[in-house]
Amino acid sequence: MYTWEIDDLVRARGSILSLPDYIQVCRSPQVDHIKRVGDRVRIWTRDGGFWEIEIKK
Repeated sequence: MYTWEIDDLVRARGSILSLPDYIQVCRSPQVDHIKRVGDRVRIWTRDGGFWEIEIKK
């Protein structure tokens, strides 16, 4: 996924991703690193994208 595709997905889902969506984002070669902070997950991309999301339970 490109950064703009991740951004569209996160915005469309209100920053709450299902597990399959989260896995799809994590497998993107654009993703630089991921950090869990409490119940939220922070995602950075190589070209400067950043999101703080929750994973739907």
